[in-house]
Amino acid sequence: MKPLLLVLSLATALGAQAQELRFGPSTQGAPGAEHRLDSVVAVVEDDVITRAELDQAVRSATAQLRARGGQLPPPNVIERQVLERQILLKLEEGAAKRSGITVDDLALNATIENIAKRNNVSLDALRRSVEREGFSFERYREEIRREMLSARLRQKFVDSTIQISDQEVDLAMGHGSITSAAAAAGERRELHLAQILVAVPENAAPERVEQAKAKAETILAELRRGGDFHQLAAAVSDAQNALDGGDLGWRPSEQIPSALSGVVQALSPGQISEPIRTPSGFVLIKLIEARNAGGTTTSGPQADEQKRNEVREALFRRKVEEEWDLWLKRLRDEAYVEIRL
Repeated sequence: MKPLLLVLSLATALGAQAQELRFGPSTQGAPGAEHRLDSVVAVVEDDVITRAELDQAVRSATAQLRARGGQLPPPNVIERQVLERQILLKLEEGAAKRSGITVDDLALNATIENIAKRNNVSLDALRRSVEREGFSFERYREEIRREMLSARLRQKFVDSTIQISDQEVDLAMGHGSITSAAAAAGERRELHLAQILVAVPENAAPERVEQAKAKAETILAELRRGGDFHQLAAAVSDAQNALDGGDLGWRPSEQIPSALSGVVQALSPGQISEPIRTPSGFVLIKLIEARNAGGTTTSGPQADEQKRNEVREALFRRKVEEEWDLWLKRLRDEAYVEIRL
């Protein structure tokens, strides 16, 4: 039982999405700067990330990657991806503080107890499992607190603003994100996807957009020459799940973002899309697998209402994910960040 799996269990319990993106360039510090253990590697608004913090986060990410197996990305790639994640976490913490959002010890303790229960272990066993991986339980608690803080931030600024109309449900049930064959059979389709993102800042100049598009096309050419999608994602993707090989996991077809849905539905397993322009930048999507979920449904008013509720919930999750990504993108683009690596 790895700490990463426990954190993912928490994310499931909170209903948080795993899709967190890195957006836009940051100011680069002068090369060759001295790297002391307590040196500052990045300034994030009125906060800093120290070398000790970054090194600790890199060790944690590296251990999790080793636990999953496969070839590790180069150390500098891991460090860059982890630093961007740390920057976004600092920005989320600042936004939560300004909004008065906190996670007290009582709520934190209850969540950790629930994680232990879901994994059928005692708190002591959970502590020992974390410490066997070389991490202090106190640090593990703070990681869980951060996840909870992020979920509460999303609930305040995104979840509460989303409404799904009956017309949107009708449209999704009739065509669009549910394929006609699956709809006719009363089936729900699930897709296993992976992504590579080439980020484009908001209000980017046309030259910057063209550069990003050219980079996405170069990546696609490398993939068509036989490049490994997951390794390339870890090396070049600007998405926060880059170190996971860009893996997005299984998703109901209704939950695929509207900017991607039409293209994704036309892919066959193993195929990779052309670069798709989205509010975050240019995205390459790979359809790893597809399956029907839940078999066929029965007919009748009660079954129809159940199907509508399922579609409404999937549309809600999709909208939340899209809006949360955009909210994080604005947060990152508008922030003062100075990288001193």
